[in-house]
Amino acid sequence: MTHALQHTLNPRKLARVRASRDFIVPTSAFERLHQALTAPAEVHIALRFAPTREQGVRVRGTAKTFATLCCQMCLEDLLLEISTEIDVLMHADLDVLEAQPLAQDTLYYVDGELHAAELVEDQLLLELPMVPRHEGDDCVTALEYTAPALSEERRPRPFAELRNLNLSA
Repeated sequence: MTHALQHTLNPRKLARVRASRDFIVPTSAFERLHQALTAPAEVHIALRFAPTREQGVRVRGTAKTFATLCCQMCLEDLLLEISTEIDVLMHADLDVLEAQPLAQDTLYYVDGELHAAELVEDQLLLELPMVPRHEGDDCVTALEYTAPALSEERRPRPFAELRNLNLSA
């Protein structure tokens, strides 16, 4: 298991030897995921690489983390386990990618190094709840709202004087 700051890989080379790689990547390496969390965490990534018949690369695996989010009900921290399955077809020919079924995730990839976070960040973001909140009545404290008291004094009405005008003349 790799636990370094640099998690770059060459998918085409790894696919040729049908390699598997395990990474522990800090959430700070994920630009958008890091912004959604209230505390840093680590993402455990396990990826398997295989060549395809069309000279592409198929990447399968999992990504898992314990994300700390802000509960939208009580505004306290909420720890959730976020995990996702990865199944991405990478290819340099856009026609091959467009011919894939809609359910297949695709990635345009020509050659060179790729950061492991780039492969899994979108999938992890899709697993985040739209409105993070504790289950049921588990919120630590419910926010209480009290409406401001209405004043007893009546406001002057701007058109009240029009009632007194004599328009029948």
